[in-house]
Amino acid sequence: MTNRTHRARVATAQGLTARDIIIVVGLLVALFAAASSTGLTRHVEMRRTSAIRIVEGQTLWEIAQDVELPGLSTAEKVAEIQKLNGLSGATLAAGMVVRVPASETFQDAVAMR
Repeated sequence: MTNRTHRARVATAQGLTARDIIIVVGLLVALFAAASSTGLTRHVEMRRTSAIRIVEGQTLWEIAQDVELPGLSTAEKVAEIQKLNGLSGATLAAGMVVRVPASETFQDAVAMR
């Protein structure tokens, strides 16, 4: 038995040939590439949040103005709060609990109200 024949028999006995391994690896690479290009993989940013209870007349805009997120406009902060809470609009109801990005400045502003 030649060395090549011996390797082929060992691979067959284990259930996978070199060709099988190459095909599986190729399929995994293609699957990962497809998932990346279609947005199925996403970067998850972990951010501390606080929960606040909405009072009558309170708006997302007012809440966003109190949130300390350097480099973001109030409109971008509103969008971030909407994303955190799965909100599609700006309507809030009294008693509703909303998660907001946590910051010491925001905590101080809420405590003063």
